[in-house]
Amino acid sequence: MFEMSRFAEWESLAVSVIGPEHVRREQPLQDASGVVCSPRPAAVVCDGAGSARFSHVGAEAAVREFRIALAALEPMLESCLDSNEISFGCAKDYWRYLANWMCRAIVAAKDESARVGSGSPGDYDFTLAATVVGWRYTAFLQVGDGAIAVRLHRGDSALVFKPEKGRYANVTKFLDKDTVEEDAFLTRILPSSAISGVMVMSDGPEIKMLDMSGNRPARIVSDMIDDCAKGELDRASLLNYLTGSRWMNDPRGGDDKSVAILARANTRKGENEE
Repeated sequence: MFEMSRFAEWESLAVSVIGPEHVRREQPLQDASGVVCSPRPAAVVCDGAGSARFSHVGAEAAVREFRIALAALEPMLESCLDSNEISFGCAKDYWRYLANWMCRAIVAAKDESARVGSGSPGDYDFTLAATVVGWRYTAFLQVGDGAIAVRLHRGDSALVFKPEKGRYANVTKFLDKDTVEEDAFLTRILPSSAISGVMVMSDGPEIKMLDMSGNRPARIVSDMIDDCAKGELDRASLLNYLTGSRWMNDPRGGDDKSVAILARANTRKGENEE
């Protein structure tokens, strides 16, 4: 049996803020985000569809259901992500199976929101991006736009998936029954030994936090993960960044913004001392 206290070295932080354009149009914050530290680190960001009337309700329900699913799946996540006896290929397939189960649970929660509320399930549409940390492997899941970036021990950062955009601007996939039935979600696992941190974000911050010309994270992503690992990034600082004038002065900066960070504490210390 594994000792879950070993994950105590991970720091976590999640913030969602309403965008200036949503304030101007008197729309609610349609993003939702969350981090989990026990029994293992995990992070999730959901971005409600701008055209869906109750997408903010759907996004919030999805984050809650993600937490519930993590707890329910913990014995299987332990087998998939922690064991030294499972090969990379088997872990990859096992995670795909668990991600499918998780997506089905979240869709069911979305449908329940529509049943007890107003409108159809499509009125609660949202995207989803998430990561779950294991001792041997770290797992990733994404439906629609947004981004997941990893901070690598070798010193650079990279996107886990290529940016997921539709044929036309502002067109993306949402998590629904068709997404699950058509197996139209992205999954991946990476060796945890190669990763010092993960950032999950909605598409709102991408204009400043991704180098879109090269499909790579901007320097600010590595800096934030490193600062989180050292305990030097707090909620107030992240809020200040996501609500600063850099967004007000950019015509592309009006969307809601969510960032969730997991960082292995003091992972950069050895490199800095060399």
